[in-house]
Amino acid sequence: MIYFNQKLVAKALKEVSDYIDVAKDVSHIQFLVNSSYTKDVLTEARQLNHKLRKKYSTIETMLAFAATMPKINFGAGDQPLYADNAPAEIKALVQDYYGILADVLIKKGIIQQIEQFIDHVTEN
Repeated sequence: MIYFNQKLVAKALKEVSDYIDVAKDVSHIQFLVNSSYTKDVLTEARQLNHKLRKKYSTIETMLAFAATMPKINFGAGDQPLYADNAPAEIKALVQDYYGILADVLIKKGIIQQIEQFIDHVTEN
């Protein structure tokens, strides 16, 4: 699981509103993640994931970089981004969410590289 610099997450969330289209995408993700995981919701989540991965190349860049990072044991203060039993479609949307936040930070010049946004990666 990828963990992110929480100060940068907070900054990104403040900056999202400057981009109407991005704010809509983030809200859509939040809605689906917080919904009951019905068949229709999971189908919509898959479709949204596909759309977002095309729209934001930063998501794939983030995932590729995280895959190269050394994995550490689950840290004592780590709060999981999603439940272990969350459907794969929801886990993918959570990754998209953070990839979009990273994209906003890069656009705003707050970070220059995705590496600055990722705190650590665990084996969980």
